[in-house]
Amino acid sequence: MGIYAILGAITVKYLLKNPFGLIDIEQQLSIAGVAALTLILAIATAAFLSERKAKKTGDSIFSRAARRVHTNLFICLLPGGILSIAMGISGNTQYITTIMLCFYGLALISVSRYTFNDILYLGCWMLFLGMVNSFFTQYSLIFWTLGFGILHISYGVLMYFKYERKAK
Repeated sequence: MGIYAILGAITVKYLLKNPFGLIDIEQQLSIAGVAALTLILAIATAAFLSERKAKKTGDSIFSRAARRVHTNLFICLLPGGILSIAMGISGNTQYITTIMLCFYGLALISVSRYTFNDILYLGCWMLFLGMVNSFFTQYSLIFWTLGFGILHISYGVLMYFKYERKAK
């Protein structure tokens, strides 16, 4: 997921004619398309990898615990997503990355009680980045890339060495 985020951020960087100025409607639509594609790829990859892991362990991705994780995740993600879309449509884009980082961080904190405790720390870092981003919105793409790109990659590496490698 982190790699998709970084590739999406690089694409957006090249789509912006003036990264610190106003964004015209054509750029907004292009950025929305990149964001949608990034989200679709991330969700599809997560579903594929979750299904593959569930088959290896004999679990179901529709278990009671998995349903709790998904429910608690989307309780935070849905309002954050709707708010981000509404702000984008209205042209009030200044705090969209702040909203994305904060709501995603809150979602991770919410699901941490149903999965690895380490997700709590990832959620706290996302929330922290979102709050700091709210004061430095001119660097939103950098904060977004740090959160959804670098933190996801770092977390994935950490989880691999902490849990997955030991299981093999």
